[in-house]
Amino acid sequence: MSEGGDAATRRGEPLETFAEASAWLSGIDGAASLALDTEGDGMFRYRTQLCTVQLCAGERIAVIDTLAVSAAPLLSHVLGREGPEKIIHDASFDARILFAHGVLLGNVFDTAVAARFLGFASTGLSSLLLKLFGVHLPKHQQQADWGRRPIDAEAMRYLEDDVRYLPALFARLLEQVRARDIEPEVREECAYLLGEAQRPEPAEAAWMRVKGSALRPAPERARLYELAEARELLARERDVPPARLLASELLLRMAQESTVDSATIRRLLGNKVELAPALELALARAQGIADAPREQVERMLPAPPSPAELVRRKRRKAWLSEFRAKEAKAREVDLQVVLPGHCLSDIVDLERLDAASLRAVRGFGQCRFERYGAQLLQMTSVLGES
Repeated sequence: MSEGGDAATRRGEPLETFAEASAWLSGIDGAASLALDTEGDGMFRYRTQLCTVQLCAGERIAVIDTLAVSAAPLLSHVLGREGPEKIIHDASFDARILFAHGVLLGNVFDTAVAARFLGFASTGLSSLLLKLFGVHLPKHQQQADWGRRPIDAEAMRYLEDDVRYLPALFARLLEQVRARDIEPEVREECAYLLGEAQRPEPAEAAWMRVKGSALRPAPERARLYELAEARELLARERDVPPARLLASELLLRMAQESTVDSATIRRLLGNKVELAPALELALARAQGIADAPREQVERMLPAPPSPAELVRRKRRKAWLSEFRAKEAKAREVDLQVVLPGHCLSDIVDLERLDAASLRAVRGFGQCRFERYGAQLLQMTSVLGES
């Protein structure tokens, strides 16, 4: 594997102007594939910024400073469906952050998906590079603040290494994928994960993003609603992630207080006592309110299926699991190749199982319909559902 790179990155310098980045992209025009990685600063900012985009084509590597260069005008075409095949390891984060910054990623081969479908026990990039090539990637920069500038030489090396070895990893895994005759399933899963990552996220109230919030008693949910909204506003003002400003466990603890007890609130806050006034006002607003907004509670706690429906789903799941295991053994492939877990769950939940509904299951794909469709469509009659 080559460690060559573009002149700018050999000097340890990111590309910081539209002209520099455009010139680099012009130099790889016609490339069949392009390794890609991104870095954001979501651990340190209220809204994640796209901080860098790392690219590798052949022996050329570039780190584009996307705090200095707007990503969408520069990268939309090359990273889109019409551009070269993008080689990415675990593409969901990259797809989401690029989508949030106006770039619709397309034509992706996810090496993490390939490794998972090949049955690798550890599918992290570092683990795969060590196992397949004996390359050790340092991990100490994984939680770095990539919004800081300038980017020093050590950080540049880390950023470059995230894409430096992806072409070789792609070639090795693709060879194995084709040898096992599972390329259609791998590519279907890559497309599925890419599509899921670029689906617009539904707007949710702040309290709904607090783990365990829906299971609290109704009056606590009312207080948590106000506390979470107050935390959200404070976090936005300070440009920090809400959970980094104030742990959700503390919000849940404060929501247990049936009266506004300033001493308790300040004791719980410790060295963040400056947040107390806003949180005390939030608790005061919640006094006399019976619950969080009803429609939000109903979204969090949907009505459970009927006993008969639960029995039907249990029987479907058992049948599908047995079918998947049998087919995987016959083909000598991983279970996920036959039927990814998300497909299995979606088929279990189908109200009606016919050709149209099976084709509509996201990530199932034409390759599986042609191979397994006829057998799966017999399931309802075998189970006595029809």
